[in-house]
Amino acid sequence: MGGILVVDDDPANRRLIQMALELEGYAVTTAATGHEALAQAAVQQPVAILLDVELPDLDGWEVLDTLGALGTVAAVPSVLLLSASDGARIRRAAQQHGAAVLTKPFDLDVLLEKVERLATPSSA
Repeated sequence: MGGILVVDDDPANRRLIQMALELEGYAVTTAATGHEALAQAAVQQPVAILLDVELPDLDGWEVLDTLGALGTVAAVPSVLLLSASDGARIRRAAQQHGAAVLTKPFDLDVLLEKVERLATPSSA
């Protein structure tokens, strides 16, 4: 399985997601800030990115915009945004960025199911 980049400023969330994904066999890299995420994405070129929308420096949208400008988003087939907000606005914005959304707090089984779908290349 390919590598997953988990970006969340909450250390407990980051560690929980990392442990769950590693138990499923994924190689996981983590970042606590938007700048760390950009650096990790450039080096790792992950299969999928789990990206918190609210980060202390750059928010998730700025990270996506920067990755897009650098051409990195094209190399990352899937982005799952993690957000405490479940409004239509965030879903529309995510759709414009080609990302899926998972609302916090989330069920770990649902997260794993979404990651499996995002990280598995479609057989089209």
